[in-house]
Amino acid sequence: MTKIPIKTRLPIEAWTVAGLVTLFSLLSTVAHMPAPDATQPSVEHAQLDSSPLFTSAIR
Repeated sequence: MTKIPIKTRLPIEAWTVAGLVTLFSLLSTVAHMPAPDATQPSVEHAQLDSSPLFTSAIR
């Protein structure tokens, strides 16, 4: 397998560190997201409940 020459100002170590930091950030975000709770209404439901069309349709 031949290597394709890629010219960059950053060494491969810097790209590796940047990739690891990005991966850690994404995993940390996913780990700290609140679990969906079926007892709490979503934003879409709250907006629908206050819609004039919705309130007139259920009367």
